[in-house]
Amino acid sequence: MHNELRGRLTYNAYLYPGVKPLRVEIPRHIIEEILRHSMEEMPREACGLIIGHIEGSRVIVKGIHRAGNISGSQLLYEVDPQDIYRAIKEAESSGLELIGVYHSHPVGAPTPSKIDEERAIPGFIYLIVSGSGDFKAFKLAGSRFEELEISEHTS
Repeated sequence: MHNELRGRLTYNAYLYPGVKPLRVEIPRHIIEEILRHSMEEMPREACGLIIGHIEGSRVIVKGIHRAGNISGSQLLYEVDPQDIYRAIKEAESSGLELIGVYHSHPVGAPTPSKIDEERAIPGFIYLIVSGSGDFKAFKLAGSRFEELEISEHTS
């Protein structure tokens, strides 16, 4: 996934990694869609792409693009490159950007694993969902993830 993304990113936090989003604003219906996708894919990890934009310290999520997990493992995810291409096109056609990735940890906590840290793309937002439906958002800060505040809303 990573090589395909690095050449196509327009997301400003990737270009300017010092930008520090403090809050991820996400509509409840998008959270519910991510949770449904995660449940449907069990016991495998679900994965998808997050579309939106950045306004100052706010990450504004406008949509998601479900993606195929081509890893061949129940404990890892690898986003299908065709889904990356489609998500970028979808975002660009709406005047938005590809701003992150979501995935599930069916049997673990909603926190980044060591593999998640090793594969992370600077500036991307990572939303991780546990098998029990808990979710958290993170951004790579240096070589470690930092947790971000999530603000749910109904619109």
